[in-house]
Amino acid sequence: MTLVAKKKALIQWISSVKDPDIINQIFEYKAIKNQSFKEELKDAISSQQLKEETTAYIKSLDWKK
Repeated sequence: MTLVAKKKALIQWISSVKDPDIINQIFEYKAIKNQSFKEELKDAISSQQLKEETTAYIKSLDWKK
């Protein structure tokens, strides 16, 4: 099946869908696929920051000997 045929089959199927939950799931999937890795990376913490926060958390735990 060619790409054009696959797209046509999807369009026909989506046109026939009556369930709003399925339509919402399709839009959610589209939103996930459209997220940019670079945009997500802007909000990420650095490896050094992760190490520091993890170390501080581990040291804050009540260790029993």
